[in-house]
Amino acid sequence: MFRRIAGLLLAASVALGTLPAAALAAPSLPTYDLRTDHAVTPARNQGRYGDCWAFAAMAALESAILKQGVDPSVTADTLDLSEDHMDRHHGFDYGPRLVGGRYELALSYLLRGDGPYLESDYPYVLPEEATSPTPTGSALSVPEEATPTDPVIPYQVLGVQFLENVNALELTADTVQAAIAPTKEAIMQYGAVSTNLYQAHDGSGTFPYTNAAYYNPDTAAYYCDGNAPGYEHVANHAVAIVGWDDSFPKENFATQPTIDGAWLCKDAQGSTFGQDGFYWVSYQSACVTTTQFCFTEVAKADDAYSGIAQHDALGLSKFMGNDFSYGDELDVYFNVFEAEEDTTLEAVGFYAMGIEASYILFVIPDFSAFQTQFPGVYLSDVRQAYTDHSGILPYAGYHRVDLKQPLTLQKGQKYAIGLEMDAGDHFDYMNMVDGSHDYVFESRSERNPASQDAVISTGETYVYDAGGMFNMEMEPAVLIDTSEEIPYVGIIGNLCLKGYYAGEGSGVDPEPQPVTVISITQPEGITVPYGTAAAALNLPGKVSTRLSDGQTQELAVSWDTSGYRPEIPGPQSLTGSLTLPEGVTNPDQLTVQITITVEEPTPVVPTGTLALVSSPTIALTADDLGYSGNPIAQFPSEVGAVLEDGTAVRLPLAFDEWEVTDELLNLFDSGTYPLESQFTLELPGDGSITNPQNLAPTVTVVLTDGARLPSVASVQTPASISVPLDTAADQLGLPEQVPVTLSDDTAAQAAVTWYTGNYRANTPGQYTISGLLTPPENAVDPAGTAVSITVTVEEAAPQPVASPVIAPNGGSFTGSQSVTLTCADTDAVLYYTTDGTQPTRDSIRYTGPFTLTESATVQVFAVLDGRPDSAVVSAQFTRLSSGTSGGGSSSSTSSGNKTQTTTNSDGSTTTTVTKPDGTVTETTKYPDGSKEVVETAKDGTKTTTRTDTAGNQTQVIAKADGSSVTTFQQKDGSSATTTQSADGHLESKVTLSAAAQAGETVVLPIPELPVTTRRDEAPTVTVSLSGSDPVRVEIPVADVTPGTVAVLVAADGTEKILSASIPTQTGMAVTLSDGDTVKILDNAKTFSDVPASHWGADAVAFASSRELFSGTGDGRFSPDISLSRGMLAQVLYNLQGRPASESATFSDVPLNAWYAQAASWASEAGIFAGYGDGSFGPEDPITREQLAVALYRYAGAPETEGDLSAFSDGASVSPYARTALAWAVENGIFQGNGSGVLAPQGSATRAQVAQVMRQAMRL
Repeated sequence: MFRRIAGLLLAASVALGTLPAAALAAPSLPTYDLRTDHAVTPARNQGRYGDCWAFAAMAALESAILKQGVDPSVTADTLDLSEDHMDRHHGFDYGPRLVGGRYELALSYLLRGDGPYLESDYPYVLPEEATSPTPTGSALSVPEEATPTDPVIPYQVLGVQFLENVNALELTADTVQAAIAPTKEAIMQYGAVSTNLYQAHDGSGTFPYTNAAYYNPDTAAYYCDGNAPGYEHVANHAVAIVGWDDSFPKENFATQPTIDGAWLCKDAQGSTFGQDGFYWVSYQSACVTTTQFCFTEVAKADDAYSGIAQHDALGLSKFMGNDFSYGDELDVYFNVFEAEEDTTLEAVGFYAMGIEASYILFVIPDFSAFQTQFPGVYLSDVRQAYTDHSGILPYAGYHRVDLKQPLTLQKGQKYAIGLEMDAGDHFDYMNMVDGSHDYVFESRSERNPASQDAVISTGETYVYDAGGMFNMEMEPAVLIDTSEEIPYVGIIGNLCLKGYYAGEGSGVDPEPQPVTVISITQPEGITVPYGTAAAALNLPGKVSTRLSDGQTQELAVSWDTSGYRPEIPGPQSLTGSLTLPEGVTNPDQLTVQITITVEEPTPVVPTGTLALVSSPTIALTADDLGYSGNPIAQFPSEVGAVLEDGTAVRLPLAFDEWEVTDELLNLFDSGTYPLESQFTLELPGDGSITNPQNLAPTVTVVLTDGARLPSVASVQTPASISVPLDTAADQLGLPEQVPVTLSDDTAAQAAVTWYTGNYRANTPGQYTISGLLTPPENAVDPAGTAVSITVTVEEAAPQPVASPVIAPNGGSFTGSQSVTLTCADTDAVLYYTTDGTQPTRDSIRYTGPFTLTESATVQVFAVLDGRPDSAVVSAQFTRLSSGTSGGGSSSSTSSGNKTQTTTNSDGSTTTTVTKPDGTVTETTKYPDGSKEVVETAKDGTKTTTRTDTAGNQTQVIAKADGSSVTTFQQKDGSSATTTQSADGHLESKVTLSAAAQAGETVVLPIPELPVTTRRDEAPTVTVSLSGSDPVRVEIPVADVTPGTVAVLVAADGTEKILSASIPTQTGMAVTLSDGDTVKILDNAKTFSDVPASHWGADAVAFASSRELFSGTGDGRFSPDISLSRGMLAQVLYNLQGRPASESATFSDVPLNAWYAQAASWASEAGIFAGYGDGSFGPEDPITREQLAVALYRYAGAPETEGDLSAFSDGASVSPYARTALAWAVENGIFQGNGSGVLAPQGSATRAQVAQVMRQAMRL
């Protein structure tokens, strides 16, 4: 059973590894060959007959069946459909074999369900004269048609895509790839494409084809430059395109084209032609890639519809516009049918002859009643009463569309299905005229192909237009029958609109298809004053949306204002989510975007008391003081000053120009002349700035004989300073000089006089310290420039926690010793050790006095949140005993056992017991209370049992043959058994207690496992858990490699790579459920273009071992090719474990595309939203910021405190991606490109994404 939507077959999802080449956008692939996918049947032989059109069509159909996985029971070697039956039964005015044909013959035949049949039922018989190398001189005969006893039609054709014509002769190196990209994409998605071309003949009539001017048999390469004799810009041959090579050398052709590149084509001249019947046709060859089509939906007979309601046996013979009549609304055509049995009308099929064609489907369940009761109402009323649904079709061709409400029919019931079409953008295909191709008809036509035998009967197709195209003279009124003469049009014919009756496997869906949001009319931006709160933004409550049923609807919006910052001037983007009414869905997760522009704040008027006033210096020359000079022009209009709070301000300078001029006229010699008392400051009239000290500037004139001295043009603001609390003002380290740039573009240093009256050494906080410049030597500062620096007084550093006290503070003892730990900071927590090791927060936490029974070195430290840890304090305790260090004693018992006790230098004691049967047991007790018992049996079996201070026990039983059993028994109830066979294979079984599972990551208590590349030798681990929740565990592994991965082993032995298993420094981290068994192995793949020296070798090994990526064919990874949106969706889908997903309908995602399930899942998960036009953009290259957003959403949009200030291009990050990129940088997923830039809009290559995935998965 299958479900059909918009002319596409929803087949089983294709795993990424199945089609490695499809991981790239088709236009980016330099070469492709359907034969490598076993999606092309062998070349056939039409002989000297004119049936190339039939062989090309059947080649495309056979390829579609194989490529789309329609019938798993057939292969490229076994599938063979009959061209002969189609040639004899297409129905048009052509005889078989001798007169050629066109694509309309093939499509009408297949779509009306008259075929295809199998070649075994209707073989294409070739008489001897039809395959002779040279003409025989006699006319070709037409063999008799076969008469099989029980022929069957194994497939039903339901979808066809038309590809726009390409003028191959005009292609250039700059235009070729864009022009041929649709053909490449169609081949990648659906299979071979049938195309016309011009095959130039040299008059020799040889078979197979030869022509020394245009065909090179050595390279099987054909190119016609349009100058061949007889060429009239019309194709004369049809073949099937099955691949391409962008680098196919132009030198391979007899007549050379101007660019490299060729199509791999399947001809029908037998296997001796070309290369096993295939040959190369230049991208520039005359008429190639014209009248192209491929099959987008094919069903097996078991899954097919039970019947077809149709009047258009010879379709594609006439085209009509949708506005030939005089009404304002578009024309609607109805096909009327009568049910021949009780059944269900499930779907309809029709042509769209344009890109993005829109349609409305109508269903009139009882046409007899409608016809007798028809009042001649407006078309809008018909729409309201009888519309099933509306939609938009992404490409031109034949589409099968499910009815929203399947129609249950009784035998004899007369019903109608109607169609209103707007074909959308003009489409260059066949001989259509722009604006006249909205509807496709069957008509009696004498044009090529002739359809004069078409049966156009009354009562089959009707037209209805709101302007009056219904017969109002009759009572009651009826629609106009298109078989009758219509003014200005004549007899139209039968509309190509079919109905499909449900079959056993056709998959009638009783649930109506939901209406989806296709696009949103985004609201205009808003400008608000600085500081406007989010609640006062007055955001629009509704927006206009376009729905998949063709309607527009106002939908409510919920705005997310959490990222809005009223204190940041400039544009900010807010996102809103739609509130969906019942029956409307938003599968693309389209969002509303609005730009809020926060205005600059109103300037703050400074207030305060003057503390310093600058003394400007003016440069004058003799020319300024001359007859025509104007020295006053050099004086400033305002000067710098400093308020007591440290604020630098500029105040107007007031002076009497005549008085100053008189003063200047007394200057004759070069020198420096201070002008005092002539200048005053103009203070604000509102009293905001006061000058109780009556500070006034002194303007100094520097007079020179020659050139004017340069002046200070700009000042470099000094870097901020942070100082400890109580740092005196004279200890701040304020710079004595600051860099300046002079008016002659030279750099210099200017001295600064700082004002620190506002600085408070004993008060933490931020201070603005301002000062006034003294210009450099031989320079002036007419502006009286002020400069500021920020000084931060730090908070007082917290004091370390008080050192703990050990009581008693060491010494000797006999028997046992009680030890007490205390700290003056009573809230502190104490951690200690007794084995002399440095204590940490993972050491023993002190809860009360403890007892020593052996010699020990106690070390302890104290911790308290918000303060540095205390120093470590230690004390040495020595237990006195009768034994002596390094000595020992021995004895024998009546049982014959020999016992020897030795005191070791580390304070431990070892007791060795030797039994008469040769068994030796060594028991070592350590000062910390741990114990080890080693028992060696006579047969070489060695059993080692270790018990630590916490009571955890480990036992290893090692046999002489190399096998062993290791058991762990944890104090918390966890246990593990690891068995190693004599040949080295390891198998571990672990039981984790509820207490152990409470940790964030549980390290399994098993020995380190080795890593191997062979699955049959890989060690296995089985876990048993308390409860049903999965647990994150770390499996100890020796020598972890980038390609080390965990493999889940199911009960039936099937294995599945756990893509989310992550290597750590000491093992493999993976999430497991109760009863899971995993293997540990190195699953990395090797690629010829990723050597070990490649920068991304480890990342590629990591990604390929987890089957996030596969290669691109021929043992290559293509690390430098850009990744597409479809590929990234597939990578994340693989990481997620390829979960089941509802089908999200994207206009550019065929349901049998290798990435279709991934795109649907990514849409549902909110990782990718489609574009506003309903497309997904699977072939669009991913940018670095888009990659960050996808990973951020996959991670659940976590909170982040990261920022992008460290990168010079951080401001260029798109607003929607800033949080995601900050998160990625904060977590080390993105680290820039090595030059201090992020390159957010740069493309992401396959190797780069592999590296990013490796970093992201470690979080």
